[in-house]
Amino acid sequence: MMKTVEDDVEDMMDFSLSHHMENEEVSTRSSLRIAKSEDRWVRYWRIMLMLVLLAVAVGVSVTVFLVFQQKEEDDFHRAYEDHAKKILGSFKRNAVMRLSAVESLAVGIASSAKAQGQVWPNVTFPDFEQRVRYVLDLAWMISLQFYPIVQPATLDGYNAFTVANQGWLQEGLDWQEANRNGNFNETFENAILPAPLRSMTRIPNKVRQWPRGQRPLPPNGPYIPLWQICPVFPAWSGISHNSYGQPTRRPYWDQLLENQEPLVTTAFDYTNTSNPATAGKLASLMLYSNRRELAFEYEAGPVSDFYWPIFEEDGGPLVGALSGYVYWQVYFENILPGDAQGMMAVLENNEVCGGQSFTYLINGPSATYIGPGDLSEPEYHEWKRETGFGAFLNSYDDDKCHYNVKIYPSKQMEDGFTTSGPMIFAIIVAATFVFTSCVFLGYDSFVEVRQKAVMKTAVQSTEVVNTLFPEPVRNRLFDESTNKAPPQNFHSTDLEQPAAEKEDAIADLYENCTVFFADIAGFTAWSGNNREPKDVFKLLEALYGVFDKIAAKRAVFKVETIGDCYLAITGVPKPQKDHAVIMAKFAAECMTAMNQIIHNELIHSLGADTADLQMRVGIHSGPVTAGVLRGERARFQLFGDTVNTASRMESNGLAGRIQASMSTTELLIAAGKKEWLEEREGGIEAKGKGRLRTFWVTPRSSRSSIGQRSVRSSDNGHLGNAVIRPPGATEATEDELVSSSENGPGDNAAFRSPGTTDEISAAPGSGPVDNAAVLSPGTTDEVAFADESPSWDGESC
Repeated sequence: MMKTVEDDVEDMMDFSLSHHMENEEVSTRSSLRIAKSEDRWVRYWRIMLMLVLLAVAVGVSVTVFLVFQQKEEDDFHRAYEDHAKKILGSFKRNAVMRLSAVESLAVGIASSAKAQGQVWPNVTFPDFEQRVRYVLDLAWMISLQFYPIVQPATLDGYNAFTVANQGWLQEGLDWQEANRNGNFNETFENAILPAPLRSMTRIPNKVRQWPRGQRPLPPNGPYIPLWQICPVFPAWSGISHNSYGQPTRRPYWDQLLENQEPLVTTAFDYTNTSNPATAGKLASLMLYSNRRELAFEYEAGPVSDFYWPIFEEDGGPLVGALSGYVYWQVYFENILPGDAQGMMAVLENNEVCGGQSFTYLINGPSATYIGPGDLSEPEYHEWKRETGFGAFLNSYDDDKCHYNVKIYPSKQMEDGFTTSGPMIFAIIVAATFVFTSCVFLGYDSFVEVRQKAVMKTAVQSTEVVNTLFPEPVRNRLFDESTNKAPPQNFHSTDLEQPAAEKEDAIADLYENCTVFFADIAGFTAWSGNNREPKDVFKLLEALYGVFDKIAAKRAVFKVETIGDCYLAITGVPKPQKDHAVIMAKFAAECMTAMNQIIHNELIHSLGADTADLQMRVGIHSGPVTAGVLRGERARFQLFGDTVNTASRMESNGLAGRIQASMSTTELLIAAGKKEWLEEREGGIEAKGKGRLRTFWVTPRSSRSSIGQRSVRSSDNGHLGNAVIRPPGATEATEDELVSSSENGPGDNAAFRSPGTTDEISAAPGSGPVDNAAVLSPGTTDEVAFADESPSWDGESC
């Protein structure tokens, strides 16, 4: 299965979390080893203290009741927190899942139209009943309607199109007949559908306005007629009615046309038949439910309309919309187990929607609508847990309608955890608890002091080791130290032990690696120009601190820094299939970060000549021997010709450029990154290597978190031709997603941050968003060779 852009983002986040958890596990193992070395007298006092507590418990047996009393209260608190977490988490997850299902349908309609050569608004989605049924099940919605947007210039053609393509309705009815489980409640439908509607067997031959007396259509359009519905029912005359002319819907259509973003409307109780906004909607709701054969009967409660825009293509014009009902009660059902009783849920919207609120009582898997307003019990308001506005649409804008869910316990719930017995033994329990608590607190304080000292030592030792060695090497060193008795200080017993006493060296050959060698061009002159030492370290700490963060994000292992040189590697200590691609992206992102930090921050405090500093990078791929040289100040180190060649790539490079060897170039080409490469004319003459053919590397990574950029890709993945901007941006930069119907959803992806003007392109690749790269802004100026020539074997650094 091919991965989407979101999958790639989630993969990167999963790596960072996994890496952090691994570090914590190493720290925990080290702390536990140290904790096991407690002195014997500590264990002796623990045993004595436990005997004292046991004697007190026997003498004052009624203290057990206090435990049960506290347990009741704790159980109540834990149960509420657990139930609240489940309800809020389910609301958020279901919102994302259901919106994704509707979004996929919108993209599918646009892709189908393009594949069939249909021209908007003359579009019919084939097998509408069958396909949309699946979306309705995923989205937990009762119905969906498809509305094309018709302009006056296309109205006549659209009218002719609907007459010629009305067969979809009968096809939907035939599919229902062939797949239904029982008999539709035809008596129920006949009672709701007037005889004239039931007798019609053809769709009207033109778009029709709503009844006289209501708001007329503007003479210049647009028209938004109902075209396809699911589930379909035999009401042919309802098709082609212009929804834009309906007064209760027109404000929402205007908002959709203006913002071109999904929206949810004000909520209404459909049982209120006197409200013009809900007139006829209860009947429609029950018709849809009947046709879907749902075990569902609407009694009361808020329902909102939902609108999702359809674009001709990603980034293209708005050509239609999907609309459906959001019955909020289903978002609180089938979440809690049967023994969970008395949870209160308050659904509220913001002032744009009228500041409404509605209250539900949740008992087990069932939810019951209580009434409008916040009807929760005031004494539990401090227990409130909520999703926050924007949870339903996964974003928040002040000018849009948003919903928030608040969860409270109730007296009914608390009564289920409380008994009447504790008051009988209150005095006895209190006296006993004072004594036992004093004993326990004395013991606990003693243990706490000891534990703090042990943990402080463990944490300090672990933090030092974590900065020196990768995780697999740390584990091997810890295992060696554990097998020696008694284990004392890690450095003194293992690293400083003479080599003759070692059984096995900690070293491995890594066949597939990419080494990164970089230094700061102009640093020597800059640092020697009467520069304060603190300024030199301020520069290096600022730059290499950001490089370290980028390395953690990109899964690049930093080996060490030597002066102003930075050495890193991929493929070590764990194999990485795309180690060359990862390193190329890492190098580009480091260059972008250095440029931004210098010009946005350091130039103001370190002087204008700081702007002249640039980074020179060399990368080379091949086998590397890596391991730990035990002894004083032991470090994890790299050896081999691959390291030397990477140094040659850097020392013979240009400031502001990334120079790659032929082996790295071949790996990038094999990974589909040929467009990143530009051969260096004439190659280089490297010491000890002779004439080498090298390439300039300019990755364009859609993952770059530094610098403004946009991305264009072209492969056979899942994102199509896409441009994505962050939520909340202005009109010029708001989120867009464009999908190419030729390559399928997700082939070419682009991301643009607010205010971006730089563009980044990627050539065809072999996976979703695999061909993405970063073009750092402000790096097009020609640069000259730096006067420094650092290399790994002692020439510099």
